[in-house]
Amino acid sequence: MELTSTGRVPRQSSLFLSLSLSLSLSLSLSLSLSLSLSLSLSLSLSLSLSLSLSLSLSLSLSLSLSLSLSLSLSLSLSLSLSLSLSLSLSLSLSLCLPLTKEHCEAQRF
Repeated sequence: MELTSTGRVPRQSSLFLSLSLSLSLSLSLSLSLSLSLSLSLSLSLSLSLSLSLSLSLSLSLSLSLSLSLSLSLSLSLSLSLSLSLSLSLSLSLSLCLPLTKEHCEAQRF
């Protein structure tokens, strides 16, 4: 910086210094805005991942309920088959008993 004979900074140097400070402030604000935008994008990504995890858990719960329903239906079918077998056996015995009784009576005589 040059000083004039009166000890003052020349007007051009003062103007240059003012412009430099203004540019520096502008760059600083631009950097601050860029960092703010980066933080906003980071938070948006975090929210997106959180929603994705929530959806994944929801699908897992849905699958679990579906498997539970499938097991319940399988058990119901098993009980139905067991009942059918029991009725079939009961019918067979009810048909065989009279024949056995007649056979036993025929052998007595």
